[in-house]
Amino acid sequence: MREEVEAVLGRILSPIVAAIGVDGPGVLADDAPDSSQGGPAAELGRHVLRVLRERNDTLDALHEAVAEVAANPADDDARAMLRLRLRRALSRDSEALAEVAALLPEPSVHVTAEGVRSVAIGGNNTGIIATGDNSSFITGRVFGGDR
Repeated sequence: MREEVEAVLGRILSPIVAAIGVDGPGVLADDAPDSSQGGPAAELGRHVLRVLRERNDTLDALHEAVAEVAANPADDDARAMLRLRLRRALSRDSEALAEVAALLPEPSVHVTAEGVRSVAIGGNNTGIIATGDNSSFITGRVFGGDR
């Protein structure tokens, strides 16, 4: 479950910070108005916080962390405190974790290569990619010499 919590945290922290940046500490209020300010990222952050707000056992800790980030948006320590509180909230409540994970859009990869001899990789590459006329390369280790 820890891996799932970390994966979700990695995708929700920035949207939550965006929502806090737009709405301030009032983002956690029961009567917080729906807003389109801040774009899709902030909207996702609002939805995540709404899910967590419904879990009363984490609300006080989240209020403190959200207020700290709102007061000091560029402070890495404030963000770290928010991340810790979010991690604890998601680790203690598997239903909340599942509900938050369901809010996240499916990750997508879009790759485009344009032009002569262009290369596009939609994932990981561990090999050599060579383009052009008369390309050459040496693999392995070369001992001695100037190569």
